Amino acid sequence: MRTLFIASIATVLVTGILYAETVYTKRKENPLREGAGAYCALIVSVPENTALEVVAREGSWVKVQLPDKRSAWIAGNCLVEKKSDRMVVKPLSNVWSSPKASKAGISAAIKGFGEKYGKTEPGNVELVLKYSEKDFS
Repeated sequence: MRTLFIASIATVLVTGILYAETVYTKRKENPLREGAGAYCALIVSVPENTALEVVAREGSWVKVQLPDKRSAWIAGNCLVEKKSDRMVVKPLSNVWSSPKASKAGISAAIKGFGEKYGKTEPGNVELVLKYSEKDFS
């Protein structure tokens, strides 16, 4: 019985490795973040047509593994299933995003934070302080 259990676990692991889902980025710049939300820290911005391996999914966010084996989160609407012939691939190390944030980006981050962690009364910053272990700007 124990041998059968170990064999079935090994089969599941090998099948998962063989059938890992690969997706490709579709926008000119695709931000990858530490967590599943626009308010999470930016790790890197990758160019279009970058191959990424899907690790997990959470709502509209996808956790992926980068070519350099780091893990990050990306919005699902930045991904496609098939590689496009019209896109030019740039080296990953040459593309970085600007640290500047737009008003729309800040607004989306605040909205996402509120949706994920709940709303507070005006003037009450306790909830923000509770979840501000990491710096975010």
